Amino acid sequence: MTAVRDGRWKLHVGRREKALPEPELYDVEADPGESRRLEGQHPEIVAKLLARIREYQAGIPKAWRLDYTVRDPRKLKSGVRRK
Repeated sequence: MTAVRDGRWKLHVGRREKALPEPELYDVEADPGESRRLEGQHPEIVAKLLARIREYQAGIPKAWRLDYTVRDPRKLKSGVRRK
C-alpha cells in the first residue's frame, strides 16, 4: 500500500516498493496537485489514516513465510530446476 484517501485527505506512506521515511498528508480538494504537505498541521488526521492502513493490512493473508526464498537459487532463469 502506498496511499490511503478519506474524502479530501490523502496520506502517502510509500512510493512504489519503498516506504517513505515520514507519511505525507495532502488536502486533494484544496491542492489537487499535492504540492503542500499538511501532516504537521493535522496529526490527528495522519493518526486516523495510519490506523486505517494498519487495519486493512491486518486483514491481508500472509502468503509467504518469512523463511521462504522468493527465488530458488537452484533454478535457472527459465524456471527449470538444476540437477
